[in-house]
Amino acid sequence: MISLKRNNKGEPVPATGLRTRASSIYTPNQTDPFKISRSKFNDFLTCKRCFYLDRVKGLASPSMPGWTLNETTDLLLKKEFDVCRENQAPHRIFSRFGLDHVVPFQHEDMDKWRNSLHHGLKIQFKDSNIILQGGVDDIWLDKNTSKLIVVDYKSQANSHQVNTEDYLANVFHQGYKVQMDFYSYLLTEMDFEVSPTSYFYVCNADRSANSFDSKMNFYETLVPYEWDSSWIEEKVIEMIDLLNSEELPEINSSCENCAYAHQRTIKENAVLETTTEKDEQKSTRKRNCPKCGSDKVIPIVYGDIDGSPEVMQQIKNEEIEPGGCCVDEESPKWKCRDCNESFGKID
Repeated sequence: MISLKRNNKGEPVPATGLRTRASSIYTPNQTDPFKISRSKFNDFLTCKRCFYLDRVKGLASPSMPGWTLNETTDLLLKKEFDVCRENQAPHRIFSRFGLDHVVPFQHEDMDKWRNSLHHGLKIQFKDSNIILQGGVDDIWLDKNTSKLIVVDYKSQANSHQVNTEDYLANVFHQGYKVQMDFYSYLLTEMDFEVSPTSYFYVCNADRSANSFDSKMNFYETLVPYEWDSSWIEEKVIEMIDLLNSEELPEINSSCENCAYAHQRTIKENAVLETTTEKDEQKSTRKRNCPKCGSDKVIPIVYGDIDGSPEVMQQIKNEEIEPGGCCVDEESPKWKCRDCNESFGKID
C-alpha cells in the first residue's frame, strides 16, 4: 500500500519521513520523562531496529488507515458497558459465562484510562525517566474478591467458532496476550489488586449469512486468559538500554519493513549506477559530422572568452570553437574541424 501524507483538509502535503514533535524523539541518556505506549513497547519486542529508528532517530513509518469497523464495535460495546457501570449491574453476556458476580468497574479516571492517545493507564518505570502507558478497553470488578479484571474487545470475521484454546494459540494473537500482560502490569503497579484471569470479548462476524441487508450479525464470546507480567520488567530494562545506546541494533530477519527498506536501497542504487554509467558513456562517446562523417568534432563555447592562457591554447589547438555572445534556440552545439560544418543544438 502506498500512503500519501495529507493535511486536515485532505490535501496532499510534502512528506518528510521524519517526526516533527520533539516529545516523540528520545535523546540517548536524556533525563526528561519520555512516554512509551503499549504499541511502541510491542514494536520493540517485534523489531528492535525499527523501534530504534522510530523513537531515537525520529523516522516516521508510513501512516495506515483507521480500522473504523473495529473501532465502531469498541465504541458501541463501551456504551453498553457504561450503562451497566452506572447501574452497577452485570452485562448481558455475564450470565452465559457464570460471571453474575462481576460488574463494570466504576472509577473517576475510567475515561482517561480508556483514552490511549492522551492518557491511558500510566506509571513511571522504576528508577528511570520512562513513562509506560496504554489505553485499556475496559475494566471489570469481581465483587467476590474486590479484584479488577482487565478486558480487551476484539472484532473479527472468522468462519470457525471461537474457542479458548485455538484463539490463544493462534500465532497472530500472541500480541493480544502481550497487551493483557502489559495492562495488568500497569494496573498492578498502580496499586490495584488485579484478578489473575483477564478476558477477551470476541465479536465474530457471521460470514455465512445469505445477504447483507444493511446489518452484520456477530457471535459474542468471552475468552479467558491467565495473564503473566513476570517477563515485562526485564524487557523494559532491555528497551531502556537500547534507547540510551548510540549503536544501531541488528535487523530482525523476519521484519518486512526492514526487508523492504534494504531491498529498496539496493534497487535504487542499481538504477542510479546504471543511469550514471549511461550519462558517462554519452558524454565521452565520439560524435561524427552529419555532413562529411568526420569524428574531428569540437564543442562550440558561447559567452565572453576570459582570455586565460589555458582557454586561448584550447582555441589554438582547435579543441573548442568560440561561438560569440549571442545564443538562441538555433545556435549550433558542435563544429566539424574537417569541413567546418556546425550542427546540433545547445541544451
